[in-house]
Amino acid sequence: MDLSPRFNLKDSQLEHLVRGLVGVAEDGPNADPFIAELMLNAICLRLAKRYTVSKLNHAPRTGGIPPMRLKRVISYIEANLHKTIKLSDLSSVADMSLYYFATLFKQSTGLSPHQYVLRRRIQRAKQLLRETEISVLEVSLNLGFEHPTTFARAFRRLTGISPTHYRRDPF
Repeated sequence: MDLSPRFNLKDSQLEHLVRGLVGVAEDGPNADPFIAELMLNAICLRLAKRYTVSKLNHAPRTGGIPPMRLKRVISYIEANLHKTIKLSDLSSVADMSLYYFATLFKQSTGLSPHQYVLRRRIQRAKQLLRETEISVLEVSLNLGFEHPTTFARAFRRLTGISPTHYRRDPF
């Protein structure tokens, strides 16, 4: 995980957590180390959820799909994020059986094909929400989500905030 360098941010939740940690530290010898550790963990979680730069590892791991086939599959995914992408489509692009493809894809990327596609869709959604004025509904439909609530739930699960909140405060 890499932290993205950002300046002049207003994050009231992070500010509150840091003030709490400072308050515990100011207790000196009476400070409860357990509470300090909890506060520090909460700060780390907040930083990880809001300020990390997620990078999908496209390099094959030991074993897995041969690099050229993996590149074809990833190119197919990128070109078809707006459509329903079936496991059978991906295994056909890789010229492999469904089960064998799914197993080797996870070996290669560390994610199941479904998880990989979902993460790529959310990454693209974040980009569209930051760089365009199209509605959240249009973003969800443009990225192959059948229902806006499915999109909103997936977005919140992977980013920690709603798409609307992300648009207002992307960092």
